[in-house]
Amino acid sequence: MYARILEAAIEEINLKGLKFTMSDLACRLGVSKRTLYEHFSSKEEIVATIVSRILEEIIVKEEQIYQDITLGTIDKLKAILAIMPQKSVVIDPRFLEELKRYHPKEWRRITDFLDDEWNYVKKVLEEGIENGSIRPINVTLLIKMMTVLLRELLDHRFLLSNHITIDEGIQSLIDTIMNGIESKKNYK
Repeated sequence: MYARILEAAIEEINLKGLKFTMSDLACRLGVSKRTLYEHFSSKEEIVATIVSRILEEIIVKEEQIYQDITLGTIDKLKAILAIMPQKSVVIDPRFLEELKRYHPKEWRRITDFLDDEWNYVKKVLEEGIENGSIRPINVTLLIKMMTVLLRELLDHRFLLSNHITIDEGIQSLIDTIMNGIESKKNYK
């Protein structure tokens, strides 16, 4: 039942955003609110659990990619950076904006995670520099730049005003990091 409640909550979030009620959730599941409260003390606990699962999923995927011996350094880096848009069906601009507004503690967990969780990216970059597949760069500075850019991509207003999705923004970020801004025409 625990997993069913979380799945139904994600469906409600996709339908109504974070404004769904425990009554909406009970109705979707065909159970009483009492049944919900036997598993979760509040809607806030459900939201916190969903955020925890999203963050855990990212860490697991990063480790799987990092441990994949069939991938080269560049492919590992691209794959780890691309996890962001795949992490959950509930990560969309509306969800993030509502999370920031109505659940600031959970929003803070996501932004803290973005600030701190760069271990695998750092390892891959350092290994790439060591094996020559990545030119020598300041890894700390690159990670800081990516952190700032990702935070900006989580800003609903930025996405709307620039007519891009989170996925498009992240793919552009990956492309710019991996390929730079210099045109191939300039190579002779």
